[in-house]
Amino acid sequence: MMMRSILAAFLLSVCVACGACDSTAHAGPAYAPSLDLSGAAAQRPPRTLTVSGSATLDITPDMLDVHMSLTAERVRPKAAVAEVRAHQAALQKNVLALGLDKTDVKVSEIALSPTYDPHTGAVTGYVASIALTASTKNFELLGDLAEAGADAGATNLSSSTRRSDLPQQKARVRELALKAAKAKADQTATVLGIKLAGVDNVVESGGSPYGYGYGYGYGYGGYNGVANAEIHENAGQNRDVNPDAAELTLSVTVVYDLG
Repeated sequence: MMMRSILAAFLLSVCVACGACDSTAHAGPAYAPSLDLSGAAAQRPPRTLTVSGSATLDITPDMLDVHMSLTAERVRPKAAVAEVRAHQAALQKNVLALGLDKTDVKVSEIALSPTYDPHTGAVTGYVASIALTASTKNFELLGDLAEAGADAGATNLSSSTRRSDLPQQKARVRELALKAAKAKADQTATVLGIKLAGVDNVVESGGSPYGYGYGYGYGYGGYNGVANAEIHENAGQNRDVNPDAAELTLSVTVVYDLG
């Protein structure tokens, strides 16, 4: 009889404990932690639109440069300098006779150095040299300028071409590239019904040693693959003399913030 009383008391205590646990389980939500989501929107990445535009100008060189070197070797340094100056005066006279102005002939270097005996190392004399460039927009004078240099005793002759207004052409091609990118962004915003809030970043690129893709045999490189709007204009001159125009190319990538 006593054993039955003990067993009944044990079962009653277990039931009371289970009831307490069940009561606590139902009351649990009242103590559940709450999450503050008010800053979630502020942590979202900014909404942006990235577009690119490029512009290409056909550029033909309009300036011819003829580079010449004059040298004179004498025992005394003063005599060497005097002789090379005489060569320079003769060259300038020949060049002016072709219709060029004094300002069209520019000295880029003048140098004086000793010469040595290959066996003893003793000074045997001095060499004076002058490097200068004659510039003209008349490409037909190439042969005549070379002859003028040869008659004056030039020891080295070479020629090159360039665009005299290249900085202005660079500014023009940049403007065209930016307009192309803006037109693309405006069209995209209109079609998709989005609002451009402002410019976040602008990057421009070109792939030539001359800058902006300018130069023969150095086409444009470095295009970043973003969808592109392009403008191509012709700024060439002297095409009868130089039929192969170089391309002056610039690409820009513009990142817009969306409203």
